[in-house]
Amino acid sequence: MTYQDLYDQLKNLSSLQRQQEVRTLGSERRGAKIDKLWIAEEDYINPSGDGIEPISAYKDDDENDISGEPIAVHAGTVLLEESNN
Repeated sequence: MTYQDLYDQLKNLSSLQRQQEVRTLGSERRGAKIDKLWIAEEDYINPSGDGIEPISAYKDDDENDISGEPIAVHAGTVLLEESNN
């Protein structure tokens, strides 16, 4: 991804989204290359502590009570996904 690619995607964000902090999605490597801009379409939680999952994954799950689970990523949050390279 180039800065031009990033700029082209950033032009389509709402005013509210442009005010958000820039955050990466992926591994914990600092300075990792970014593959794409990702906008969460729904809320994500991290009940296992191993990584975020869409809250809809627990919609019909009677075994796991997520009622007190904090939202890790809110719908509409803009994230930059790290490259695997």
